[in-house]
Amino acid sequence: MALVSRVLRHLDPVNDARATLGIDSNLGLYEIIESPLELLTSSLFPQKDALIASWNYLSCVDELNADTLFHILVVVINTIWEPLESEFTLPNLSPENITKQVIKPTAANPRAYKGTKYKPPKPKVISQLDLRLYLCERKYQNQLLLRLGKYWMDALVQLEKAGYNVSSLSSKISSITTGTRNFDPYYGFNHNLYIPGEYPALPIIFQRYLWFSLKGLLWAVVTDYLSVYWQFELDENFEHKQQFLFAFSRLLSLQNNHYTWEWCQIIVQQPESLRLIFTTVVIETQIYSLNLTDLLISGIERFHQIVGETDYAYKLYCFFLAVKNGISIDYILAGFKLSALYPYDYEQFVYIDGDCYFSDIVVDKLIQIGNYIGFSNWEFYSIWGKFGELDGLINIILDINWQDYEKDVAAKYLNFYLYIIDFCDKTEAEICEQKNKWKFIQRQINLIETLLRGTAPEYQTKVIEDLRQYYWYWDKIEELNLYIPFAHLIIKRLAQSPFATDTNGDVAWIIAHIVNYLKPQECQTFINAPDASFLSLEQACRLENDARLIPKGIAAISKQLSTFTIQCFIDFPNKLFKLGKLLGSFSKPVALSVVKIFSQHPIMTKNIALLPLQEACDFIDSQCNDQFSNPIPRKIRDYLRGKISLKEGQINRAWGLIKKNIQLTQLDILENTILQALKREFDVNPQQEDIKHALAMLGSIDDNFRPFRKFLKAYWENNDSNYLLNHPLSQSWLKEHPAIATKIDIWMQGIACSYLVEEFGTIEIKLETQPLEVLKMGTFVGSCLGLGGICSYSAVAVLLNINKQVLYARNQKGTIIARQLIAISEAQELVCFSIYPHNIHTHIKSIFYEYNIMFADALGLTLYQDSPDKNNTYEIVNIISQSWWDDDAWDFNLS
Repeated sequence: MALVSRVLRHLDPVNDARATLGIDSNLGLYEIIESPLELLTSSLFPQKDALIASWNYLSCVDELNADTLFHILVVVINTIWEPLESEFTLPNLSPENITKQVIKPTAANPRAYKGTKYKPPKPKVISQLDLRLYLCERKYQNQLLLRLGKYWMDALVQLEKAGYNVSSLSSKISSITTGTRNFDPYYGFNHNLYIPGEYPALPIIFQRYLWFSLKGLLWAVVTDYLSVYWQFELDENFEHKQQFLFAFSRLLSLQNNHYTWEWCQIIVQQPESLRLIFTTVVIETQIYSLNLTDLLISGIERFHQIVGETDYAYKLYCFFLAVKNGISIDYILAGFKLSALYPYDYEQFVYIDGDCYFSDIVVDKLIQIGNYIGFSNWEFYSIWGKFGELDGLINIILDINWQDYEKDVAAKYLNFYLYIIDFCDKTEAEICEQKNKWKFIQRQINLIETLLRGTAPEYQTKVIEDLRQYYWYWDKIEELNLYIPFAHLIIKRLAQSPFATDTNGDVAWIIAHIVNYLKPQECQTFINAPDASFLSLEQACRLENDARLIPKGIAAISKQLSTFTIQCFIDFPNKLFKLGKLLGSFSKPVALSVVKIFSQHPIMTKNIALLPLQEACDFIDSQCNDQFSNPIPRKIRDYLRGKISLKEGQINRAWGLIKKNIQLTQLDILENTILQALKREFDVNPQQEDIKHALAMLGSIDDNFRPFRKFLKAYWENNDSNYLLNHPLSQSWLKEHPAIATKIDIWMQGIACSYLVEEFGTIEIKLETQPLEVLKMGTFVGSCLGLGGICSYSAVAVLLNINKQVLYARNQKGTIIARQLIAISEAQELVCFSIYPHNIHTHIKSIFYEYNIMFADALGLTLYQDSPDKNNTYEIVNIISQSWWDDDAWDFNLS
C-alpha cells in the first residue's frame, strides 16, 4: 500500500472565514490515505510499474541470483518497511535449500556429464520461496542481503540500466560483497549512510508519514528534521495534531531542500494554535520556494505585530502570496496597517499586483491627508492600491500641499490623479498606452498646479472636472501633445465670469469631441469664439441626458465638416446643439453616414462666394423652396428686381449677411436629412414632437429594439392600438394571472384622481394610456430612463409589457410635475416604485401614496411593502421586452 497526501478542499480566501480560512485541528485542507500502488498515477510515482514488477517477482523465487538481488534493491530503496504486528519465523536461507545441484567438470570428465552415457542425478525438488516477508524485518533483510553479497556488482549494473544512480551503493561495494558489515540499502541509497552497527531507529509516526519525503538528503539533515519533529511534539496528543502532521508531511513532500528547513524553523516559532494555519498557508501560496532572507523574517515578525486574530489567516495568505509574487514587504504591510486603523472589507488584498515604496512615514503622511480631506475607510484602501498601481503617484500626492485648497476641491483634485488612468479590461497594447499616458501626465504636474492655483476658488472644482474630461478623452501621446495645450487654454477661459462655476465636466466632454477633429489653426479659432457660444453650450448641457447625446452627434459633424462645425458654433450654437442631440440618438456608424449624405448636398458643395450675386441668389432659392430658411434679405431681392438701388457698401454688407446666414439654411437641411433617416421605413411625420421622440428612442437603444420596432409598425401603419394587449405573450401572461385578467380594464385605464395640494393647487394623478407619452416617462423628469439616459431601454419595456404602467401627476396647466412606475409582480402584488424627480415635494409623494392604496384596492391586489426580511424579493418579468431596469420598490418614505 502507498500513503498518499491529497487535497480535501481548496482555499477560498474571499469567502472563507477570515480568521481561519476554515482551517482548524478538526478540518484541514489535506489528508493522508492508504492507496493500492496500482491506483497511483505515473506522474505521482514514476517508479510505480518497476516497483510492482519487482514486488511480484519476489513473491515466487526459486533461485537467489543477481536478478533476485536487483528486484530486492528496487523494492528496498523505494519503500519503507513497517514493523509487523506480531513476530514471525522464516526458513533459514541455507545454500542446499536454494541452490540447484550441478555436476561440475573434473580432470577425467572435463565436459562433466555431457557426451557420456552417464546420467546426472536428478536435482532435489526446490520449493519456491516468497521473499517479500524477508524484507519486512531488518534481521531477515540483512540475512538475505548477506547471502546475495557475491551478486552485488551484477545487480548494480542492472540498477544503473534501469535509471538509478548507484554511486552511493558502489562506493561501499567491497564491504558489502565480503559480508563484513550490516548494510541497509535504503539508508545508503537515499541518505548515503553506512554504519558498522545497528541503524538508528526512528519514531513510528516520523517513519510512517515523513521519512519517505526526505529521500535524497544526507542523514545529518534528516536528523535536523527529526529534531523539528520532536519540537512539534507530534508523539503527544496525536489525534489533536493529526491535521498539522498531514500539512507538515505535505510540505516535505513538495520540497525538502534547505529552504524548507528554514521555513520549518519559522513554523516552530509560531504558537501551537497557529501552526496548522501558518503551515497550510505556506503550502498554498508556495512561498516555501523562497529563501528566508532577514528581510522576510523581519517582515513576518512585523506582520504579527500589525495583524490581529480576526483576519489572521486571510491576511497571512495575502501577505505570503504578495511576497511570492514579488510585491515589496513594506507595501503590503502598509496596506495591513491602514486596514487595522480604518477597518473595511479589504477582499482585494488577495488580488494585489501593484507595488511601491511605502514606509511608515508615508503611511503617517497619508493619514494626515486623509484626516484633512475626510477619507472614508474605503478611500484609504483605494489610495493605497492606486499608489501601487501607478508608478510615481505616491510622490505626486505627498508633494502637493493639500491644505492650500478647500476640502471639497482637494478631494476632487486627489481623485483626478487617482482615477485618470484605467487599466481595467484593457489589452496589453492598451495597458502600455495607458502607462505612456501616465508618464505624460506626470510631466504636466507643474502646469496643472499652476492652472489650478491661478484659478479663483469658486471655479477650481470646475477646472478639475474639465481637466479630468480632457485627460480622459485622449489616450495616444501624439493626441495629448496636440490637444492638451488647447484644452488648458479653454479651461482657463471658461473658469471665470460670465461662465458657470460648475458644469460637471459635460461642457468639456463636448468640446473634446469637437476639438478632436480640428486642425491647430481651427482650434485657435474655436478658442476665440464669442462668450455667447460657450454660454449656449453650458445651457445645452443643463440636462445630463442631453449632455450624453450632444457629443455623439457633434463628433459626427466635426469629423467630416470641421470648419462648418466651428462657424456654426460661433454663429448658430443653439441650432448646432439641437441637431447634435438629435443626431446623437443614432449609433456612431449611422450618424456618420447621415452627415456624409448631408456633406454631399449641393448647399454644402457649392461655394456661393465664387458666384455673382444674382446667380448665388438663384441657387439659394432653388435649394430652399420655401421649406428651409432663406438667408437672402428683402433689400437684396428688391435690388435684384430693380426696385431699389444700393450702394456698394450696402451690397457688400448684405452679401456678408447672406454668407453668414446660409449656415442656418445648411443646418435646416441637415436637420431634414437627420429626420428622414430617423423615420426609417415608417410613413410618419418626424417633425411632430411625439413621433420624433419615439423615433429617437428607437435609434438610441440596443435592448428591446426589435419588439419596439414591431410595436411602432403596428401602431403607426396598422393603427392597432390593442397590439400590446392582444399580443400572444401578453395573453399568455394574463392566463397565468387570473386576478389581473378579471380587472384588466381597470389596470389598463387606471382611475383618475384629483387632489388639492398646498402650494401646488389642483393636481391630477392619472395612469397614462397614450403609448408615446409613456415613452417620455424618463424624458419628462430627466431620469436615466429618458432619451439619452443609460436606461432608456427600460422606458420602452414599460410601454411593451402590460404588467407595467406609469402614473403622471399634472398641474392645472397640464404640465407633468412627477411620475411613478407601477407593476404587477408574479405573486400578483402591486409594486410601486420611487417618485421622480427625487426632490419632489413631500405633499406630492403623499398623494401618490394615497393613489397607490386606492388603485391596489380597486384591483383587489395587495400593495407590496418592502421590509428588511423581504429585501425586494418580488419578481417582475419581461413579457414582450428582453430587459428592463428594476429601480427597487418604493419604501413609501415621504421625506
